[in-house]
Amino acid sequence: MFAKPSPYMKKRRYELKRNMTPQENILYYGIFKTLREKKIADFTHQEIINDEYIVDFCCDKLMLVVEIDGSQHRSEEGEKEDRIRTARLNELGLKVVRYDNKMIDENYDGVCSDILRQMQERADELDVPINWFVMDH
Repeated sequence: MFAKPSPYMKKRRYELKRNMTPQENILYYGIFKTLREKKIADFTHQEIINDEYIVDFCCDKLMLVVEIDGSQHRSEEGEKEDRIRTARLNELGLKVVRYDNKMIDENYDGVCSDILRQMQERADELDVPINWFVMDH
């Protein structure tokens, strides 16, 4: 998305895709696969943004980023980096939503419902139609 990715970023993306966290795996093969199969939205995994960042999941159509936060995000430094990263992604026109690994482990259905809600809100903001029908995730 945006700038052409460097060889380093392409290699890093490949490594991240091959080493999904359990929570990324659950969402990738759960809600995001369902959304793609039903042709509602296509979220790519480990999308390179402007050769600056690799985000966990991104829907280009909705300009929506879903980040999955592990324990490294809970430190003071991690939270600071996340704020800077989110601000930069927002500057590029992307909306960022974050879910902690624990949230996914303990409330998968709630996370999926929130992702769907975030998608609808973003579609309304951008005036992009979404063809919804019953979602079973």
